Amino acid sequence: MFQKITISTLFISLLLLSCSKDDDVEIATTIQSKPNILLIIADDFGLDASPGYNIGSIKPTMPNLENMISNGVKFTNVWSNPTCSPTRSTILTGKYGTRTGVLKVGDELSTSETSIQTYLDNNLGQAYNHAVIGKWHLSTDTNHPINMGINYYAGLLTGGVSSYWDWNLTENSITTNSTEYSTTKITDLAVNWVGL
Repeated sequence: MFQKITISTLFISLLLLSCSKDDDVEIATTIQSKPNILLIIADDFGLDASPGYNIGSIKPTMPNLENMISNGVKFTNVWSNPTCSPTRSTILTGKYGTRTGVLKVGDELSTSETSIQTYLDNNLGQAYNHAVIGKWHLSTDTNHPINMGINYYAGLLTGGVSSYWDWNLTENSITTNSTEYSTTKITDLAVNWVGL
């Protein structure tokens, strides 16, 4: 999966908020209570295979994702860069690659850029605990995610793994060899962090 992700384009991103869609009063109340924000980025995953969209005829059963879609916000008009690193950089900073210098795979995001996590911490007094779990692909420096203001980072710094069973896992600036199936390990780390 990660090898395929490296080569692919970001096809879909969903921002799912834990706020009600019923009326302005409920939304205002939820926003004031600091809603959870979950951004799911899936490479090589088109709308044709996604629940919640009327494109494609064969859909997988994804009850958890379907529940988040029906109770959150679903984007219907999204663009991405043609490769993963510029897309990741844009999501993290809110700036196009022409502004950050991340124009292609292998370009490093400068730590002088302000990440959304740092922005939230600076403007909301660290009201949110945040994590990035999965592929980083913006630097091979083990400290880079933490230097970008990420509270918790776990995943691979590179664009992919050469073996799903033998790969380098970086967790909060420490890289170790993992022999657990990479997709399972990343999923378990994310589930454990969210506390599901």
